[in-house]
Amino acid sequence: MDWHESDDTHWHVDLRCGDCGYRWDLEIHDSRASRYDIELDVDRLAMRRALERLDLERMATEVETFAIALSRDLIEPADFTA
Repeated sequence: MDWHESDDTHWHVDLRCGDCGYRWDLEIHDSRASRYDIELDVDRLAMRRALERLDLERMATEVETFAIALSRDLIEPADFTA
């Protein structure tokens, strides 16, 4: 999605479908652009939350793996040298 102001009350919006690649080239009124902006914020929030959840899962796996390696004496000081 790309956009820029067309005039005082309209926006030029270029939309592209992420699945099929189809493109729309639109000129829309501020009120409609406002609705797009709200939907974009909602989608960004959903993606941010999914990223945070995946990141926490990854970190938990790394910590668990590290703890197991420590408990089995598999980690030595040399493992931390450059």
